[in-house]
Amino acid sequence: MLRSGSLIRHCRSPLVFSFLGLVFALSELSADAQRARDLYLQSRRYLEQKQVTKALNLALQAEAEDASNGWYSANVGSLYQWHIKKPDTARLYYQKALQKGSQEPWIYRHLAILDFNAQKMGSARDQIETAVTLGQSRLETGVDQNAGPSNLKALAQDQITNLGWQCRIALEEGRYLDVIRLSSKAEQLQDRYRPFAAGRLDGTLVYSAAEALYWQGHEALSRAEYNQAATAYDQGTSWANRNASMAEWFRNQGMSELAPMARARASLGVIQPVYVHRFHALYLNEVKARFQDSSGHWINAETRITDNQISASRIMETVLQTWLEVHSKGKLSLHGEHHKMDLTVRNFKVSTSYGVESRQPDLESAGQELADFLFEYGGDVDTWFFYWNGEGFATTANGGAHVYAYVPWQLYGSMRGYVSMPSHWMEKSSGFLTLLHEYFHVVEAMSGIKPVHGFLDSARRNFPGWRGKGQFDYFRWHFYNTLPAVKNSLTQKREWSNLNFKNIYPEIVTAGLVQKNKDRVQTVAVDKLERAHLLYQQARNLPASSQNEKIGLFQQVLELNPWHIMANQELAIHYSRQKEYQLAAEHYKTLLSLQPRVWAANNLAWIYQWQLKQPASAIPVLQQAIELDREGTDSLGSRINLSRALMDTKQFAASLKALQECRTVANQLESSKHYSECTFWEGFVLGEKKADPDAARPLIAEAWQKGYQNNFSRFYYNKYVKKPASRNRALMGSAQPEVQAAPFLMSLPENEPVQVSHD
Repeated sequence: MLRSGSLIRHCRSPLVFSFLGLVFALSELSADAQRARDLYLQSRRYLEQKQVTKALNLALQAEAEDASNGWYSANVGSLYQWHIKKPDTARLYYQKALQKGSQEPWIYRHLAILDFNAQKMGSARDQIETAVTLGQSRLETGVDQNAGPSNLKALAQDQITNLGWQCRIALEEGRYLDVIRLSSKAEQLQDRYRPFAAGRLDGTLVYSAAEALYWQGHEALSRAEYNQAATAYDQGTSWANRNASMAEWFRNQGMSELAPMARARASLGVIQPVYVHRFHALYLNEVKARFQDSSGHWINAETRITDNQISASRIMETVLQTWLEVHSKGKLSLHGEHHKMDLTVRNFKVSTSYGVESRQPDLESAGQELADFLFEYGGDVDTWFFYWNGEGFATTANGGAHVYAYVPWQLYGSMRGYVSMPSHWMEKSSGFLTLLHEYFHVVEAMSGIKPVHGFLDSARRNFPGWRGKGQFDYFRWHFYNTLPAVKNSLTQKREWSNLNFKNIYPEIVTAGLVQKNKDRVQTVAVDKLERAHLLYQQARNLPASSQNEKIGLFQQVLELNPWHIMANQELAIHYSRQKEYQLAAEHYKTLLSLQPRVWAANNLAWIYQWQLKQPASAIPVLQQAIELDREGTDSLGSRINLSRALMDTKQFAASLKALQECRTVANQLESSKHYSECTFWEGFVLGEKKADPDAARPLIAEAWQKGYQNNFSRFYYNKYVKKPASRNRALMGSAQPEVQAAPFLMSLPENEPVQVSHD
């Protein structure tokens, strides 16, 4: 996960200009004005000592002493705005100052900042235009009256600050050309009067100019105009370098890497990717949630996603795509489809990791409509991107892998990539790094890179080959040095095509299964479904030593929702291990009716066939297991057990047919182990059950030669091959070893994976 960060601190306390000092020193002041001046200067000294309350009291006394001077009212407003953090009170004092005739440019600038922070852009734009007009007039008057270098420098500095905020407001409105034009004006004043030292140009101005140019680069990149993008990126970095703090901030966001990336993409030309990672971006229209944070405080969140956030996110996806293409040398690309969902997120999941609180939308709270959409497209997507407006309450973005609900709190599909993104973070030019960071968590989930956050000092020992610095370099190092060669636990192939979910985890949930689960839970109240699932998660989080408590919670889950898939699964496995096979069978039957899985069918068949001694009951369950995986290796064990259940119920012809099919599939899958076992049992049925030793002999001989050798098979190898039955009739009636039961297939499916997140 990635946390939000403040980009800049919006301005400072008003400057005490040198020309104002001259007014105090040279003017003939009244007694009230003198006392006001002295009180003001005392207030400033207390403020320097961070004694804000004393400073405010003296500032208020100064205003009362010289009641006609609007400057003192504005000074009180400044204290309320910047030190006491009461914007409404600050606005009242600024308005008093204007009513008293004070026309200081900084008053209008501070009013503009108040409006900007309140998102009143029209008013902010008007206020800052007034500040710029007054500031320019003051500067021209100073020049005409030969105000002197120090006063002209102070006036120029104030005007550059005004222009900086005019740029900032234009930037917020997406008027990038206006930002560049206005920043050029400020640059001319800096070149003429040098009010700012080298590397210390006004931060708001520098941020706005650099941000606008970086955005122009992003937009050019989205049009595949790579060289034009590189030029804009270079210009953005040049502006960023005019303020040391801004330069460091943008550098930490990887912005200096963009121009080389754009040029590298231009040099690649037309590419033919080995794999195109497919994503679907969902814009969750509304958040209307009330939830508790990790400290127990209630958070009320009500937002709607904006068109600008949507367009910004799409541009950021293009930057991410370009990064992937460059760093995979054209072997991996990204393609997405976009959907605006008229849905409401009504809850957030809160967790803490590495001391950082994460707040992620509870997708199931958005209802069945979202679940239906995820099911409809789940088979054709590698990763889901979820955008939601988190203004005022978002703490992190998140990424990794997830299983998604197709019936909320009930039925889940196959694993897919997961990116959860506060959409308003995409409105910053550095938003691409946030997106890259979360997408790299998806890469980690696909490729097996562990641990996450390997760029942190506490984790980098796991990657001794990486000697760089920062997450941007860390991601690049993996793309150049370990990907796609990181061994994936799900496949032995080492190709860029490993970086997918939809092929590694094909969707096996069907429309019929979704409908069946909907029908089953339709009589269960929604709040019970949610409570049941929360109890299940609570049980899952308990340590292994709390097994009894876990089982109690799973039972409570089923009291709320008897059809809860995972609780039935857990109890089926538990009762099997406790050898309470009848109870285990009931839970397996429920599980298979809700979410059929090969492993579960084989487990239930094992209980019927070998523990409850009910081979007839095992037959339809094994047939179900085979249907679930007709051409896969899992079906081979099921076919062998089916043949034995048929044999035990004296259905010998059907048993032979099952074994012949088993041999065919095993041969196709090149599974010599299963092929030899099927061959042996076919010979066994022919010889022992059909009394056809001549047909049995070559099959048992072949099975032995191909490696199916144990004490049981040795007995029949000796009987039919070494000592043919036709010459030793007595052996035919010899005591035979008991047929061995198949091993209990206890392999488990993927449970709900936890989203990978970071701090």
